[in-house]
Amino acid sequence: MTTRAAGRLAAVQAAARAHNDLSIDPTRPIDPFESIDSLGLELQFRPMKHLLGVIVPGQHAGVLINTERPASVQRYTAAHEIGHWYLDQAAFALDTEEQIEGHPHDAREQNAQLFAAHFLMPLDLVYATAARHHLRKGDTATPLTVYEMARDMHVSYTAAAHHLANTRFISASNRDHLLKTRPAQVKRLLTDGRTPTNPRGDIWRLGNEDTEVEVYVGDEVVIELPENPSTGYRWLDHDQLHPLEPTSLRAGFGTEGTSTRPDRLQHAEVIPLTVPETPVHVLARVADRSAPPTPVSGELPLVGGPTIRRMGYSAQDAGQESVDLAYARPFAPDRPLDRVTIRVTARALPEVELRARRIQEFLAEEAAERNSPS
Repeated sequence: MTTRAAGRLAAVQAAARAHNDLSIDPTRPIDPFESIDSLGLELQFRPMKHLLGVIVPGQHAGVLINTERPASVQRYTAAHEIGHWYLDQAAFALDTEEQIEGHPHDAREQNAQLFAAHFLMPLDLVYATAARHHLRKGDTATPLTVYEMARDMHVSYTAAAHHLANTRFISASNRDHLLKTRPAQVKRLLTDGRTPTNPRGDIWRLGNEDTEVEVYVGDEVVIELPENPSTGYRWLDHDQLHPLEPTSLRAGFGTEGTSTRPDRLQHAEVIPLTVPETPVHVLARVADRSAPPTPVSGELPLVGGPTIRRMGYSAQDAGQESVDLAYARPFAPDRPLDRVTIRVTARALPEVELRARRIQEFLAEEAAERNSPS
């Protein structure tokens, strides 16, 4: 076995060892930031111009992650730095985009890349995710399928394409074709040509089944539902099903059905309208479009025929919220033909989650000190 092959094998074995050391379930998406914390490394997030990540060895070892990249790239960078920790603990590393997702010539960086791929995308997770998207080993993967697989595994599109080829799940020529497509192109496909609210966020396209989905702040959920407006039925959300009651104007109007002309109202007689306090929502609707289904080649869409309704919701804040939709006539919303509920859990961005975790740790320590016998 050559030195290079031995190094690559050691990187793959180190990733498996890390899963065991950190009690990680290799069938579920992996959070590398929790792993950094479990390893006792100091984790910091900072905007950096050229670097994606840094690992500092020594007594106060730690990892620094660039916040000026999408969350998927931050996670992959974190896994890369964990790779350096497992493979060469005593070494200092300044990692650029070339080292993280490019083609570095340094064997040390190549091995850290390989570790990161197998740490975040163990084969159990790859096969389970591929099955969910109806991709079998040896098939030709489309950019859309690989994008959705990468999103589900919480890694970048580029990292997923390389890993699928390196594990011989797809061919090298398929990988090269995939890398000619930019993730932004796939996102516009999922939003039906619309520019996403947050270009760094991911797009989650869902259908007409009750679903629970975990996203990150800045992601969008696009719900696609069949609709036939000519029947009078429409997909109505909570605000349309429960519209706000109009505010009554008591002052300025006479009794017994008579009214005073508006130009005769005195200032003291006018009761100012109060704007109801707007509840804080996790999701904000950012798009609502209807279009005919993709026509069969050579056929024109039917006028007044079935359409596809696409409603986009942007995750504005961390938390949970459900989108409840009813297929009903607007004048009879209490008699729907169908209902769909999409339950969304939005996670904060990594640096925000880190701050929240530290606050919780501080509060737990304070509570322990208060409850301990003096």
